[in-house]
Amino acid sequence: MTALQPGGDLVEPLWEPAVQVRLALTGAGSLGGIEVTGRWTGAITMTVSGVTNPTGKVTLTAPPISEDTLTFTVLTVVDAAHEYRPELNAVSQITVTRADAD
Repeated sequence: MTALQPGGDLVEPLWEPAVQVRLALTGAGSLGGIEVTGRWTGAITMTVSGVTNPTGKVTLTAPPISEDTLTFTVLTVVDAAHEYRPELNAVSQITVTRADAD
């Protein structure tokens, strides 16, 4: 994993936390179609998953909340052509704050 980018949308009086996961490969292959699963914790606890686009990015969101922070942790990255090695992650957890929302 190369990066976790915090974000979200304001849905006054709430906000919808989001994180963009960006993958990188240590070898050749496609970055698209890779399933990423993560967990939101804090005001809510839930597991979410999504599939990367051709550039290796996927945005995972939480439902609207009123609290100012929520933490996202990557749990798994699944692709039949590649082995996920969490020890190579540049980062695997991030706290997203209301200030990150647009």
